[in-house]
Parts: sequence; C-alpha cells; structure tokens
Amino acid sequence: MVKRIRGVAFSTNVSPQIVTRIFYAARGLFNKFIPDVHIFTDSRAGQQAVAYL
Repeated sequence: MVKRIRGVAFSTNVSPQIVTRIFYAARGLFNKFIPDVHIFTDSRAGQQAVAYL
C-alpha cells in the first residue's frame, strides 16, 4: 500500500511555466488516489542549465 508520494519535476532551457504545468497535472492525477503528494519543481536556464547537465 502506498502512503505518500514525493518527487521532483525539473527542466532545463525551457520556460518555468512548463514545469509548473507538469507539476499540477501529475499532482492532480495522484491526488485522486492518495492525498499526501509533494512534488518539488526545479527549472534552470542559461549558464545554470549548461552546468546542470
């Protein structure tokens, strides 16, 4: 039995709004089954994205 879900949604070199949309879509699906869902978002652009890869 699954009691809680934790995760990270991350992106590089795209708009942070895309990560937010992925986050809300995933959370919407998981909340139908389990109320304890926490997803962290991380988006990087420019030189940060190059160092992140």
